[in-house]
Parts: sequence; structure tokens; C-alpha cells
Amino acid sequence: MWAQSWDNIYDLMVPYPHRSSVDVTPTMKVIGLTPLEMVKMAEDFFISINLTEMPPEFWKNSIFIKPTDRDIICHASAWDMCDQKDFRYNI
Repeated sequence: MWAQSWDNIYDLMVPYPHRSSVDVTPTMKVIGLTPLEMVKMAEDFFISINLTEMPPEFWKNSIFIKPTDRDIICHASAWDMCDQKDFRYNI
């Protein structure tokens, strides 16, 4: 499963089936949260539950906003993270 779409099993996986979904997008827009701030906020959360901060290679080599000067393909995927340095997949 590549996780691009879970539509076929959503009814089995919805976390709170009797509650309405929460969309935080409008609030994020109002406060002007940037993509980099979102990633740093996620990192802060993971550090708060005793996981390790991202290494310098992650911050140096990652793209958080799609470039306007060239075409790139970005899609969600999961890869082996055993090298403990670069958690992005390089083709």
C-alpha cells in the first residue's frame, strides 16, 4: 500500500466515525503558518514524545515549497530510515 488513497477502507479506518471532521486549514491561513513552520511544529511534537530531532541533512536537502523554476515530482511514500541521516528517498 502506497498510502496515496485509502478511500476503499476509509469506513474501516475513520478514527471517530460518529464525530464530524475538523478542518484546521482556515486557522492556519489566518495565522499565516508557513510550510517550514508546519514541519518544525511536527518535529517539536515528535521530540516532545521522546523521538530524535531531524538531522542537519534533512533540513539542508528537503524541499518544503514546490519550486516555480522547474518541475519536480513529490508524492508521499515511506522508505527505509536505517541510515539515521537522510530520511528522504533519492532516485
